[in-house]
Amino acid sequence: MPGLPSVSPTPPSNAFEADIQQVRSTLIDVLENGRDVVIVFHGYGGLPSCAALKGIHDIPNLQARVTRIVAYSSWLVPEGRTLQDELGGDISRLFNKQNDLVYYHAAGETCYNAVPNSIKTAALELLLPQAHGTFTAAARYEAWRDFPITYIFCDKDEVLPPRYREIQPGSLDPRVRKIPHGHAAHAVVPAWVAAIIREAAGEKLLQESEH
Repeated sequence: MPGLPSVSPTPPSNAFEADIQQVRSTLIDVLENGRDVVIVFHGYGGLPSCAALKGIHDIPNLQARVTRIVAYSSWLVPEGRTLQDELGGDISRLFNKQNDLVYYHAAGETCYNAVPNSIKTAALELLLPQAHGTFTAAARYEAWRDFPITYIFCDKDEVLPPRYREIQPGSLDPRVRKIPHGHAAHAVVPAWVAAIIREAAGEKLLQESEH
């Protein structure tokens, strides 16, 4: 998946819309080539990814389908609400706002709280600011109601509120997988995260958790 336009020192003015279009155009390219898709989103990526899925199967002449979504420590924001709403109206616990950009505050203790220092240092150097407009843009679509969903809950996640380690109401064919790590579990146990994604794509790798 290409990077999101909103994550940049110089994001476009319509950053949320640009993110949605980036995800949607990538999805359409793959589906037009006859390849089914399991879409995986993490953190903020849940907002533009869900919006991009709206009506995707109504596009004429697609040769494949989105078969499942994987919400990996991801914000699944109810339609009409914003990421800022989900943060209680105040983003300062996690972020600092400077002009029209937002920077992670103490990312080493939140995003990378359960990551070894050797990995954490390199990861922190790669963090980029994000357009503030993505925090105030309203969610457009609750994709988990229309697409089968696998949840990856991380027990030590310090970014998402505890309620985000619960199945969203109305979820279609939900599967739950739990990892005893933080928000960036992929930096510590990448094979584990990859196995869950492969399972979501149809491989028989893991036993289903109760939910």
